[in-house]
Amino acid sequence: MHELLGWSGPRSLRQFVTLLDWREEHHNVPEPLHYYLMQIACEARRVLAKKPGKIKMEHFQLQFGRSRKKGQENLSREEVAKRSMKRWLGFMTVKPVVESKE
Repeated sequence: MHELLGWSGPRSLRQFVTLLDWREEHHNVPEPLHYYLMQIACEARRVLAKKPGKIKMEHFQLQFGRSRKKGQENLSREEVAKRSMKRWLGFMTVKPVVESKE
């Protein structure tokens, strides 16, 4: 992707995060071909199922993106970054700077 955007050389962390965000937005939107393939997979599975009415086409839509732990599904990017920084500082036994409220 960095070649498409005109970025030369190896990827930086910022470029990698941009790539992950782009993939998450781009790949989670099914195209007409994807709907057709999901319908084929759904019908093939319904033939083998005991209760074919319970099988929905949405079950066959692939979700791309970063894995989130339970409880982190609805966190903002700032909150995720803050938690990540706190975790890494804990690994390095550095106490985070606490801003005083004066």
